[in-house]
Amino acid sequence: MSDFVTLTCPACGGRLDVSPTQSSLECKHCGTEHVVRHEAGAISLEAFARCPQCGRNDRAEKVTAIRKSQVREISGTTEVAESYTDSEGQVRSRMRTVPTSSTEASVLAQRLDPPPQPKGPSGGSSCLPTAVFIGAAGLFLSGLFCTLSSFTAVIGASASDDRIAGIASLVFLAGPAIAISVGMVFLARRLRAKAAEEKQVELEESRRRLAEWQMAMDRWNAMYYCFRDDGVFIPGKREFAPLERMQHLIAEP
Repeated sequence: MSDFVTLTCPACGGRLDVSPTQSSLECKHCGTEHVVRHEAGAISLEAFARCPQCGRNDRAEKVTAIRKSQVREISGTTEVAESYTDSEGQVRSRMRTVPTSSTEASVLAQRLDPPPQPKGPSGGSSCLPTAVFIGAAGLFLSGLFCTLSSFTAVIGASASDDRIAGIASLVFLAGPAIAISVGMVFLARRLRAKAAEEKQVELEESRRRLAEWQMAMDRWNAMYYCFRDDGVFIPGKREFAPLERMQHLIAEP
């Protein structure tokens, strides 16, 4: 003889096997928690959560259970037109069957949506330091070319005036180009360091938002909805929030 008693879940109607020694039970069909009552030799189930607004639990149901029962995936097919070229080079059209999928949710299930997951760090890198490095390399090569040209002119000059002109071009053309390129290299290094610092700040901010979202999800998973008062609450806490303020209750620590 089995020691288990078969009862019906008050929330979803699913059949449950209850042991006479159990004091609590979670429905394997919808996830709703129940208190197992033992009175006058009879066993009954009572919803775990009592609404702080009305003090009753006969119309309270776990938010995740409502979402599970009132949200469903719909799969099907549809016909789409496509163009193709036949063997004679003529453009023709035909219908093709493609699979489709969509999500259907009741109005209540949509209003009980979980908090949206925040986006992670962008992962992109600034192109400015690289562009500065490329510009510095270009200027350096230009200065080097001017230096070689001027130095060649100085070496090959036979007249003093030509030598003076070569030295002048070396000073006034090659020198500034090389100096500017060196300065741009230092600027690019500073920009790269600043970009790394900003990336670290963005990563830490992303981790903070993710941690806050995880705590909000924990509260959302523990939340109940009262059909009588059209609001939500978390068992063990006195706060009750109308459905339009659900996100505020989720966000509270």
